[in-house]
Amino acid sequence: MAKSARKRGRPPAGLHGERISDYPQTTVRLAAETRARLTTLSLLLAQPISRVIDHAIEIYIQHLPESDQKILGPLVDRLARGDWPVTSHWIPQFEALEKLREKHRQSPAKSRVRR
Repeated sequence: MAKSARKRGRPPAGLHGERISDYPQTTVRLAAETRARLTTLSLLLAQPISRVIDHAIEIYIQHLPESDQKILGPLVDRLARGDWPVTSHWIPQFEALEKLREKHRQSPAKSRVRR
């Protein structure tokens, strides 16, 4: 009997056939009742929670005013590509430190005389 060409393990369950474990992870705190609804929907629909959330977001976007949808589209595309400015409050401090280091490297060494 010939062996099948099936791969071992669970098949990829991502939206476009990719592995869910490759997706970025987000943590959200939910009220117990909201979490219960989400879990129940997942069970009733026989879909992973991530798909239920994805579908809910799509429906929410469809009900936004058209002007908001036009703004949202390009922003989502940029964020998905990783083309988004860094918004960390630490960046200016790191840049300032780097400028100080560079200034220190460029200044002529002063001889220090101890008395």
